[in-house]
Amino acid sequence: MREMIENLLLEKGVPREHIEKMKVETSINSREYYERYKSTRISKEELVDTRKIKGVGNRLEDTEERILATVDGGYHVTPAYTVDYDRLSWFDYISMKDEGLTLSKGKILDIYYKFEEKSLQENYDYYSENGVDPGSGSLTKLAYFEDEDIYAVAGDGTHRTLWAKVSGAPYLLAYVYYYKKIPLNS
Repeated sequence: MREMIENLLLEKGVPREHIEKMKVETSINSREYYERYKSTRISKEELVDTRKIKGVGNRLEDTEERILATVDGGYHVTPAYTVDYDRLSWFDYISMKDEGLTLSKGKILDIYYKFEEKSLQENYDYYSENGVDPGSGSLTKLAYFEDEDIYAVAGDGTHRTLWAKVSGAPYLLAYVYYYKKIPLNS
């Protein structure tokens, strides 16, 4: 699968340098951020610079989840327990290098075939103008950690985020939840 994805990206015009960067740049483990940050602002839809997306949803050890109340009265579900997958590169994730990942190979392949049908620019336009999952009808959900100026997947959209990052899409339309670091003295 790894070679198949790399060949498609090259065929579509993604620079080899970008692909090589995605093979070494690793995703952060967002669990530690949720423990040190609190929701601070109303969540909203926005266009996100994909270079600032640094984390994907990690594998759940079990099905338990916790619900975090947001300042706008809504709720945001995040994994309560995760396995440390922060050492995997973006390319390792998308090519399903680790068999223990809970990513759906079917979704990865669905996006692969959709990506194959369109030009690189049409794929970039999809991520920045629409980006809605046809199955769920939802936008990618990202957490924005203000103090670090980084984003991490915070629910729906892991597969779309992986493809946007690995293909070099400059922007991703997402629903963003804002978090600020909790002061040490609280």
